[in-house]
Amino acid sequence: MSQKNVLFEDNLRITDIDREGKAFEKVSRAEGVAEDSECKIQMDINTDIYPVSKDSYYSILITKSLFSDGSPSPNSFNIELYTKKNSLMEKFDYVMHGKIFKYSEEKNGEISIYASFGGLLFGITGEPSHLSNLSMDEKVYLLLKKLN
Repeated sequence: MSQKNVLFEDNLRITDIDREGKAFEKVSRAEGVAEDSECKIQMDINTDIYPVSKDSYYSILITKSLFSDGSPSPNSFNIELYTKKNSLMEKFDYVMHGKIFKYSEEKNGEISIYASFGGLLFGITGEPSHLSNLSMDEKVYLLLKKLN
């Protein structure tokens, strides 16, 4: 996979789901910690199509493209996207497309980055060295796969 394509990659342990209550019937807010980078992650997930569970592990990948070689993903629905052999969608269970909309520096020296995936929110907080590839207004794909 092209290193320019990968913006963030780690294994995520879900530590809590809907801690503050469930706001929407088909959406849950999962919270977790990335194993290697120790980044804290909060994300809304359509649990009607992809249920998640507390204390489970997931592979998380944030990329610029759905293709391993980094070639651009189409801006609209294209059947070739879903049949192309090197599509990352073949290797993951849940995929969202969205845009980074907020970047903030925390008092402890960490940074927080927020993205919206069609109204489903995602936030990641950690050391700048782990999140330096994520840029404001960048369109990104978030991919998840449950690990054993």
